[in-house]
Amino acid sequence: MPYTVEETVPGQVMLAEIYGEVTWEDFENSCNEQMRLMENSDHDLMHIIAKMDRAESHPTSLGRLNSIFKPLMTHPKYGWLVVIGMNNRLTIFLTTTLAKIFKIRYHTEDSVEDAIAFLKRVDATLTEATTQ
Repeated sequence: MPYTVEETVPGQVMLAEIYGEVTWEDFENSCNEQMRLMENSDHDLMHIIAKMDRAESHPTSLGRLNSIFKPLMTHPKYGWLVVIGMNNRLTIFLTTTLAKIFKIRYHTEDSVEDAIAFLKRVDATLTEATTQ
């Protein structure tokens, strides 16, 4: 299971990390876990920090990525997507393209700490929040 999904600010921010050799099934399972957290949130928006700096390889079909992540990226509670570890040109292209297709709020940062600081600047409800 080369992915993890966990809340870093309960009900408001989740960290989804992929690492190693990622398969379509891993993407689907990660997306399902993210949807579950979003559905269970009592807040209006839930932000996602996607950490990709340890991914060695992953599938790259834009059409299939689109079909897997569409329910998540079009969810009414979907806040910002902040991506960490954009060191692969193809990954950068795919992530940027999906962000444009779904017209989501998208940003990149260098670390989880920087991502949380960014989210606190753009979402006033996070200013008092602390991370786990």
